[in-house]
Amino acid sequence: MLLINQLFEWHSLKEANPQIDRVLWIAPSGADVVTIDINYPHAQPLSL
Repeated sequence: MLLINQLFEWHSLKEANPQIDRVLWIAPSGADVVTIDINYPHAQPLSL
């Protein structure tokens, strides 16, 4: 279960550091989620 403002990490074999995203919005249906990378100062929200 995801919650707004929850942080989660993406681990990749290609990247040394994990990407950390913050949940900004969750659709009422739960089908769409908008996140943002908290470590990148110029990040744009991303719909998952």
